[in-house]
Amino acid sequence: MLAEPLFFEDLEVGQSIGPNVVVITTEQVRAFMGYRFRRGPPMGRFLDDSAAQEEGLPAAVLPAQFIIALISKFVTDWSPSVTLNKLDVVFRQWVLHNTPVHFQGIVTGKNLLDAQGQVECDVFVQKPSGERLVFSKAVVELPVRGR
Repeated sequence: MLAEPLFFEDLEVGQSIGPNVVVITTEQVRAFMGYRFRRGPPMGRFLDDSAAQEEGLPAAVLPAQFIIALISKFVTDWSPSVTLNKLDVVFRQWVLHNTPVHFQGIVTGKNLLDAQGQVECDVFVQKPSGERLVFSKAVVELPVRGR
């Protein structure tokens, strides 16, 4: 998102992060699944609409690990100076293939800890309508100017 370093002092509680709108394709999920599960992947609901529907899902869904990786990327792409220290994720609904989703965040807290800026953020994956599918809390570290 930003090509320039971001510093602790640049942020305010309530400041937005993003949004970043993406469409995760079935091909991307297939590539992730092939890498993640090299020994006979349990593809089922992750790649096949029929298998997903047999499990009561509307269509093939994104694996949780893939969503966590995408949230991590969203946070660390915010600025080259961001270091992700902690990520807690809560899944509320399924994220489907080939549909637009918004990655968006908000700064919820700031603390100086051992001369480093620690910033807490809420990060959401949501439908274009604003309906939130995944909630997460990220704790990131940012440099402090002059240190």
